[in-house]
Amino acid sequence: MSMIADAVTSHLELLHTNRELIAQIYTEGQVIRSEENSKRLNQLEQVRAIRANAALQDSYRLSPTLSRLLDEATHKTRSYSVSADFGEQMDRMKKLMDDYSAAHFDGREEDRDVILSEFDVSVFDVSEDMKDFLLHVRTAAENNFANVRTYKEKEKQNQHYLDQLDRIVKAFVAFDLAAFLDELNQPERESLAELYERHILANLSKWRATCNDITSVLKVYLHKLRTVEPRAKRIRALQMHLRRHPEYEARDPDEYPEIPEWAYQHDPMKIRLSPDLGRQEIRDSLVDVARSIEIQVITPPKQRTPGALIKEDAPKAAIIKGSPLVVVAQRLLNEASKSLAPISAADYFALTEETRGLDQESCMMCFLTVLDRQVQANTKIIRRLQIDKKIKNAHDRMSGNVIIEDVQVCKRSA
Repeated sequence: MSMIADAVTSHLELLHTNRELIAQIYTEGQVIRSEENSKRLNQLEQVRAIRANAALQDSYRLSPTLSRLLDEATHKTRSYSVSADFGEQMDRMKKLMDDYSAAHFDGREEDRDVILSEFDVSVFDVSEDMKDFLLHVRTAAENNFANVRTYKEKEKQNQHYLDQLDRIVKAFVAFDLAAFLDELNQPERESLAELYERHILANLSKWRATCNDITSVLKVYLHKLRTVEPRAKRIRALQMHLRRHPEYEARDPDEYPEIPEWAYQHDPMKIRLSPDLGRQEIRDSLVDVARSIEIQVITPPKQRTPGALIKEDAPKAAIIKGSPLVVVAQRLLNEASKSLAPISAADYFALTEETRGLDQESCMMCFLTVLDRQVQANTKIIRRLQIDKKIKNAHDRMSGNVIIEDVQVCKRSA
């Protein structure tokens, strides 16, 4: 065996020898040093299988790596335990690609083989992390986030994984980016391209389909949670009220002065009558109903004689006067369509007799409304005009409002 294989074997043998102590730390969360376990704790600490617990003196916890390994062995699910951040892995792959090309051109074959092995491990880790993430989120969604109890926590975890899936979609774009693939497909990087194709590109379409399925399930479940939560609150409030007041009894329906709003939660049952004429008591009751119906005397319809056509003069055309603001605004557009010199809308409204005494800000707002409708309709007069808006706060880029203090209009130059 090689030295690396011997080191791995020795590490696994040490873990196997202390398997009961490791299981105790994993199940209890920590262990306190004693005379019986002191030696074994020192051995595990030397190989970094356990770490000192700062919260309690002379106590130890499992290392994060070993704890995650045992989580997979026991299928233990932790809240928010999976991350969808693949940016660091992508940066590492790019650096390995550059190092591989440098080693290739320098003729360092041994270094090139080492970098090829590291690149293989890197793309394999990305592939497995992606599979584990999608499996974890699918399992959590199908189990309706059974690791938490309240609807609020379920909604929070649902939203968390939806955000993670959005980051996964961005990672898919990065995996298939044309610039990255062009760098990877250089002649000296053929071996790296084969590994990337095998572990990433070959699975990309399947990952996208799985991600879309999970996203749709999470969105449907989130909608259900937000629909059920208000009703669940009311049920819990009723439960608490009944516990505090065990003597409470619901009122008789006849005691309500009017039908309460909660009674309209569902449509009432529709009753359909199907009389059985074969039963004597039903026939007798129908006879009584028929006798109680009043006899109506049928009156013949009145005959109407045709009338005579009366000729009347056509009504005179009425002139409907529009609002002074609209009339002046339209007059301004007509004059501007014939003028090569710009006309100021603010000055025009201030000098015109119909709008001189009105609020000038209201006049400008009316003119902008008329102008916007003309632009949307793409009228002939708008197509002949040159329109320049003077913005008061143009220098303030952070402002959410655009304040227009004047509009210059003139005939469009040919």
